[in-house]
Amino acid sequence: MWCIKSVVLLVINNEQKIEPFVVSLSSELEQIREVCEPLLYDLGFELVWLKAGAFERGGILSVFIDKYGDALIALDEIEKMSRLLGDVLDLKLADFPFLNHKYHLEVSSPGIERPLSRRSHFEEACEQQVQIKCVPGAGVGVSKLLGTLTQVRDDGISVLSTDLKEYKIEWKAISFAHKVWSPARFSKAKAKK
Repeated sequence: MWCIKSVVLLVINNEQKIEPFVVSLSSELEQIREVCEPLLYDLGFELVWLKAGAFERGGILSVFIDKYGDALIALDEIEKMSRLLGDVLDLKLADFPFLNHKYHLEVSSPGIERPLSRRSHFEEACEQQVQIKCVPGAGVGVSKLLGTLTQVRDDGISVLSTDLKEYKIEWKAISFAHKVWSPARFSKAKAKK
């Protein structure tokens, strides 16, 4: 098993560029990401994941953010970013007809079961327990997978399932992924302190 640590920012031609998502978003969420991510980045925050439900009935838009680096995001920072993102999205409603002018915005930290959306997220979660939801018909053989992330490759990841079967999953076959909280891992981390 091997994993390579990386940074969230990639340096290309001496310019900092936001690391792309390797897990695909719906076209609607991708449009929202294109508006929110540069703004958050400029303010020192990372857009971790977007989730939406039932836009046609005035659904919920959940935005998961964190700080770059090792600093923890504070509640007052989440409140400020919630107001800012709400204002920006309200100004851009005409660009997002799927929001139907009615939606509830939730901005929060990624939490203990952090979503994995960028290659660096997967690299940081290597040798940890993860849950992967697969795109239907992507050839993985399962729709949901729980196991240990064992490898991050250019074309995807490898996961050792709880029944000890190795799965090689391409990026395009992943619809959602997140870390799985483990009381044993928490106890080990606490004992090290």
